[in-house]
Amino acid sequence: MKKTLFHALLILTLSIGFVAAQPGRTFVGNSAPTPGERYRGLVIPSKQVVLTAPLDGILAKIVVENGQAVKKDDVIAAMDDEIQQYVVDAATLRANSKAAVTVAELALEEAKLEVEKFEGIVGLGSGRDWELRQKKVIAKQREAELVAEKEKTLQAVAELKLEQARLRKHAIVAPFDGTVVDVVVEEGASLARNDKVIMLAALDELEARINLPNTREFYETMRSRVGETFKMMAGDPVNREIEGVLKNVRSVIDPGSATFLCEFTIDNKETKFPAGFAVDLVWPQ
Repeated sequence: MKKTLFHALLILTLSIGFVAAQPGRTFVGNSAPTPGERYRGLVIPSKQVVLTAPLDGILAKIVVENGQAVKKDDVIAAMDDEIQQYVVDAATLRANSKAAVTVAELALEEAKLEVEKFEGIVGLGSGRDWELRQKKVIAKQREAELVAEKEKTLQAVAELKLEQARLRKHAIVAPFDGTVVDVVVEEGASLARNDKVIMLAALDELEARINLPNTREFYETMRSRVGETFKMMAGDPVNREIEGVLKNVRSVIDPGSATFLCEFTIDNKETKFPAGFAVDLVWPQ
């Protein structure tokens, strides 16, 4: 019994040691990449968004066209805002109106004068105390009414800001510096909220995505070279050698192709290159 228990503990100990010694990543092979091998990827915009209708309504205007460069916060399209503009105008009048506050201030001033007058009468022995107290109560009421009118003015200002924010929501603005890739709809179109309007891409910096074989040699080499510049052969319509800086090496493996993804940034500030062309990374580098 003791011998059997000893053997069981020994096997368990060896098993635990074997599991603990396994690497956290499983590779498809440990051999070095073949010299001269090409690994193809695709160049895409560093940022690309589809701008949608912010609300239900009519698309009143589009101020850009395909291929046009825009700056961040530029208004590139707008929904019909006629009704909301009237709402803002009305809210502006309420927020700027001083009449109610002025009336309340004058009423308070009149009440204070009444109090002063009766204080003088009581001091001369000709008035009654209860009349003076009544005048003071009226003055307090007028003071409260003035405070209420001032609070209404503040509320009107807040409502104006809210309606102005709603008005701004009718505009479709560029979220970053970019190029209009596609205008999906035309002016006058009736849109539901989140319907596609314009596709915008950032082309000043492109991104090349290349999948490499999940070998230990490749993975460890690329992980150690993040931030370095690599040369790539660009396909149509560029057809020349370009450079890209290794930005990121994904730790997630594509089980179907047994590859991992590398992401490179390509400087394109002069917009020499279009997005969507293929590139080949030639090994070794």
